[in-house]
Amino acid sequence: MSDEDLGAIVAYARALPPSDSVVPASHAGPVIRALQAIGQVNVYPAAEIDHARAHPARVVAEPTARYGAYLAPMCTGCHGPGFGGGPMPGAPPDWKPGANLTPTGIGHYRTADFVRALREGVRPDGSRIDPQMPVARITRHLDDVELQALHAYLRTLPPRPYGSR
Repeated sequence: MSDEDLGAIVAYARALPPSDSVVPASHAGPVIRALQAIGQVNVYPAAEIDHARAHPARVVAEPTARYGAYLAPMCTGCHGPGFGGGPMPGAPPDWKPGANLTPTGIGHYRTADFVRALREGVRPDGSRIDPQMPVARITRHLDDVELQALHAYLRTLPPRPYGSR
């Protein structure tokens, strides 16, 4: 994350009114602990952050694959670090698997198709994307530059088989 983006998040959080809510203690039950033990869920993902890794002071928003690469990590939770899609480790069994976002999966999407899919939840063939995809909550709020950049980046990925996450 760039220094500028992190600064904007901190400024926003500081501008919010204080809350009287008491945050309940968290704990991992036996199922989560078992999934952690077999490597299916990471209960401590913050421990994986490389705090010494260089990060940009500012990222320029432009419709390029470079900017798309900056935005794309928001997609990895469902579509996997390699964007090959498939079942999500640790997700409830009724969750639909993530789609393959590499050229193997959505390589035929034109930019206009991709924008429509993420804004309206409609594939190029007219079928609806499952409501589990966060179109209503997240992707429909992305601006044209962000959507064009994501599409440009996804088109640079090597083709991967479905389910390769």
